[in-house]
Amino acid sequence: MGFPHDKTTHYFRLLVDGGAIEVTANDTKDSEDIQAIRLHLTHIVSMFSHGDFPLPMFIHNQVPPGATAMNDFLRFQIEDHHTADATDVSRLKER
Repeated sequence: MGFPHDKTTHYFRLLVDGGAIEVTANDTKDSEDIQAIRLHLTHIVSMFSHGDFPLPMFIHNQVPPGATAMNDFLRFQIEDHHTADATDVSRLKER
């Protein structure tokens, strides 16, 4: 992914319109990891918007359940990253 998990925090939000992924650097002054997070998420958005879903296989060593259906994919991410984010769909729009 280009940035270390132990220096970042992941959040996965299940929303009625699909969901949201948020990654933040634990150190707000860590410009190197912040830039790496931005590049990674930009790459993911581009790939997913073109229907290109192989990257999760390389990150998780398996194709996550629901990689093409956002809420199932986010539930997998919540479990795999141990974030303790809610697994119920929220009626709130992403923030």
